[in-house]
Amino acid sequence: MLVKPVRGFVPILVVVVIALAVGAVALFGYQKYLKKPPVVDQKTEVQSSPLASVDETSNWKTFIEESYYKLSFKYPTNWEAKGSWEELGCGFYVGPKDSSKTGFGLCAITDTSIEGEARNHVSASDSLKYSKSITVSGRRAIEQLIINANKKEAILVFVENNQGKTLVLIGFNGESYYTEASFQETVDQILSTFKFISDETAGWKTYTNNSFNFTFQYPQNWSLSLDKCSDIRANQLTLVSSGGSVFRIKPMDCDGGIDGGGSKYETFEKQIGNRHIGLTVFQENNIPSLGVGFITKGEEKENVFEVFFKGDQKTDDWNKIKRVLSTFTFIN
Repeated sequence: MLVKPVRGFVPILVVVVIALAVGAVALFGYQKYLKKPPVVDQKTEVQSSPLASVDETSNWKTFIEESYYKLSFKYPTNWEAKGSWEELGCGFYVGPKDSSKTGFGLCAITDTSIEGEARNHVSASDSLKYSKSITVSGRRAIEQLIINANKKEAILVFVENNQGKTLVLIGFNGESYYTEASFQETVDQILSTFKFISDETAGWKTYTNNSFNFTFQYPQNWSLSLDKCSDIRANQLTLVSSGGSVFRIKPMDCDGGIDGGGSKYETFEKQIGNRHIGLTVFQENNIPSLGVGFITKGEEKENVFEVFFKGDQKTDDWNKIKRVLSTFTFIN
């Protein structure tokens, strides 16, 4: 007996088939989706990192000395360069604008080791709070904190330079301008910015004077000549820079000497054993114009330097002349 199909069964069957087909497509698509690498939202997935440390020295002023010490360092914005520090015997120093007894100075380059200098700078009346080994711009150094008889603190740093000599640095909190901790931090920050300038005298010519027993270097593009003094049997040496400035070394009793005049522009000094080289330059309209100086041995003046500046490169020539003087050495 034939059974009549139930009314409405065919449409239901069609719906079921369509649903199965849609489900299969959805399942296939979902499986395909799972095989794809997930898209990472860069804004939300980046791991948080600790805050970067702020470099407090980034906006500090920069001090550069290219002729003798050949280095640079940074110092606080409320400090200023103050020239020589006679109280401590330092050639250059920087310090707070409203204090003359607090600051950081470049004081000397000596032939003694850093260990020897560290021993020599502590007197019987001083209290040595610490002495430790550090590095300054990659160079071996010793740092000491000394309290003097007047209860003033000084941070002494002895740095080994590339010629086996010692650079002496002094930080002095003379007026208790800073707290001890704050001053220590300031000096440490200054030391962290030290950079030693590469020796630009590499490739310079070398001159040796066997009469006065000294030698020095000078730039390749400078000319050198020897001329007889008219009144004595001796030579005067003349260097002429590429900018036209004249640098002359002559015996004390050679004729035609000059006297410095006007206001002082700058003084260069270098100690070599028991001898001293000094050159003071005078200025016109804030530009170096004329310089006179001496080589001395004890109290005896052996030679005189004369410098005449010409042309548009006066300041650059003065810096080069300081560099020339920094290469001076004595044969015996």
